[in-house]
Amino acid sequence: MADRNIISPHKMVEVKNRSQGLYEHCNIFSLPEEILMKIVKLLKIKSLILVSKVCKKLYSIANDPVLWKNFSFTKLSLSGRCVLGMLDQHRFSKVEKLNLNGKLSELSVEEIKSIFSKISKLKNLKILFISRNTIAHSWKDSKFVELFTNCISSLEVVEMASVKPSYPFLQVLFEKLFFGQTKLRKLNLAYSDLREVRTAYFVEAVRRMVAVDLYGCDQGGYKIKELFQKLAQQNLKGTKLRKLILSMCNFENIPTDVVAEAINTLEEVDLDWSELSTKQTEALFVKMSEATNLKTLSFTNDNLSSINPTIFSLAMNNLEDVSLSMVENSANQMVSLFTQMAHKSNLRRLRIESIDLSHLAPQTLSCAISKLEHLILSKTRLNQTQLSHLLRALSSNNKVLVLSGNNVSQVPAEIFSKSFSKIQNLSLANCSTTKEQLEALYDELANLKGNTMKGLHFGLVSNEHGDVIKNIKKLKSSKFKIVVNFKVQYCNSYTC
Repeated sequence: MADRNIISPHKMVEVKNRSQGLYEHCNIFSLPEEILMKIVKLLKIKSLILVSKVCKKLYSIANDPVLWKNFSFTKLSLSGRCVLGMLDQHRFSKVEKLNLNGKLSELSVEEIKSIFSKISKLKNLKILFISRNTIAHSWKDSKFVELFTNCISSLEVVEMASVKPSYPFLQVLFEKLFFGQTKLRKLNLAYSDLREVRTAYFVEAVRRMVAVDLYGCDQGGYKIKELFQKLAQQNLKGTKLRKLILSMCNFENIPTDVVAEAINTLEEVDLDWSELSTKQTEALFVKMSEATNLKTLSFTNDNLSSINPTIFSLAMNNLEDVSLSMVENSANQMVSLFTQMAHKSNLRRLRIESIDLSHLAPQTLSCAISKLEHLILSKTRLNQTQLSHLLRALSSNNKVLVLSGNNVSQVPAEIFSKSFSKIQNLSLANCSTTKEQLEALYDELANLKGNTMKGLHFGLVSNEHGDVIKNIKKLKSSKFKIVVNFKVQYCNSYTC
C-alpha cells in the first residue's frame, strides 16, 4: 500500500522557463548531486533504506558512507555476528562510532579476530565500546594481542569496562600508550585488573589522556598513589588529565596532602563509594574551600560528617556541579551549604538524593535555587511549605527540576501547575500527585505559549487519574512540544 504513494523520480514535471518562454521537462535527477545529497541527509534511516530501493541512482546516493557515519548499531539490538557481517558493507566504511558492548562473548576466536581486523580498517572510527566481553581464548595469540592493542591506541574514545581477561591486553596496551604516538583521549577501564601493568607506563599514559574511568580498580592502589604524586607536582608538563572516575578505588597509604593536591588539579572527579579516610576527606575539602580547579564532584555513600560546616559549604559552592547521594552528613552542613548558595556560589547543577532536608528553612531553600540550571532533590523529605516556596521561586534560570520521592499532594494546585511553565523539564515521579493538581496542570499547558520543548515525568500514578493523563498526552502545538512519561498504576485505594 505504501509503495503506491511513492512518486517515481522519473515522473515528468512541466517547468516554465521564463527567460525563453518555453516549457521544459525535468525530474529529480535534474538537480545537482550535491543538492540531492542534502535532501537525502534529512531522511531517517528507515526512509533512507526505502529510498535506496527506488532505483540505481538513488541506491548509490542513499548508500554514501557519509550518510551512515553516525549510524547506531545499538538501536537495532544486533548480535555480534550481524555486526560482523555489516562491517563489510561499503555504507559503513566511514562509521565514526561502534558499540560492541556484550556482543563479542558469543563469537568464536576466529570471528573475534575477523571483527578487529575489520575495525582496524575503519579509518574514520573514533569511538569504540567493547565493555562486558570475554575474549579468554584470544590472549594466547600474540598477533591478535598486537592487532587488538593497535586498534585501541589508534582511536580517540574507548570503553572497555569488565573486559576479561585483562592479561596480557592491558600490559601491552599501556606499553604502546607510553612509548608510541596515540590519539586516545578517553579510556574506560572500570573493573579492570591493573596489577600486571607497569606503574610507570600506567601513570604516564593516564596523565596524557583527558578522561579515565578507574571505577572498581581497587587492585591499582599503588598505581593511583604514584599517579596522585605526579598530579600533585605543580606545573608538570604533559599533563592533560581533566576527568578521573575513582569510585570504589583504594586510597590506602596515600598521604592526605597528596590526595588533596592531586584531586584539586583536575576538573571532574567521581568519588562514589570511595575509601578515603577521614583525614584525607577533610584535607580535600579544606583545599577545595581555598582554591581549586575542580568543577564537578560526586560522592555516593561516603562519610562527610566530620567536615566543618563552613568549610563544607565554601568547598561545595566553589564548584559548578555537585552530586551528593546517600552520604553521611550533618544537618548543619546542609544549612550552611544552602545559606552560602543564597549569597555567593558558582553552583549551576546540584543533585541531592536520599538526604533529609526537612530541617531547612523554606526561605533559605527558595533563595538558594535561583541561579541553578539543574536541581535534583530526590527523596529529601521536603514538606509542603518547603515545596511551595521552592516552586514559587522557580525562574527562567531553572531548566531542570527533579523532586522524585517527595510528597507534593498538599501543594496548592495553582502553585503546582504554574511551576511547569517556568522550566523546561520537570520530574515528579512517585510524588503522590492529586487529580486536582493534574487538572490544573492540563489547563496551564493548554494555554502555554512559546518555543521551548517541555519534558514532563510523573512515574507511577493512580488509575483514577487516567482521563486527565490522556488529555495531557493529547496536547499538541506547533510552537512547543510536551514530552509526557506517565506510568499508570492500576491498584485499589488500599495499596495506592
